[in-house]
Amino acid sequence: MLKEETSDIGELVRGDLEHGEFASPPALTADPVTQSELVLAIEAKMTELGLNATQLALRIGFSKSKVSEILNRKRPLSKKMAKALFDLGISGEVLFNALIEGDK
Repeated sequence: MLKEETSDIGELVRGDLEHGEFASPPALTADPVTQSELVLAIEAKMTELGLNATQLALRIGFSKSKVSEILNRKRPLSKKMAKALFDLGISGEVLFNALIEGDK
């Protein structure tokens, strides 16, 4: 949508708020579907390797709390953790989608 020219950014934002735009804040975590796919992929790999969350954390070099936050959908995936999970054998497509959704 094109806006009429104005030099007051505050005026533009107030106008958007009045028209219902920006009414809901952006999500802090990834899309629930993408996040679920990520968690399912991690859990499948954990089962395949016979690892629990603590063992997975040690294996990929992250704290148990960060791994738990990912598994409980409380934290978006970081690039560093995506690399570690990829090296473990998690699908690059699943990881890429989780990273893209987390950046929105």
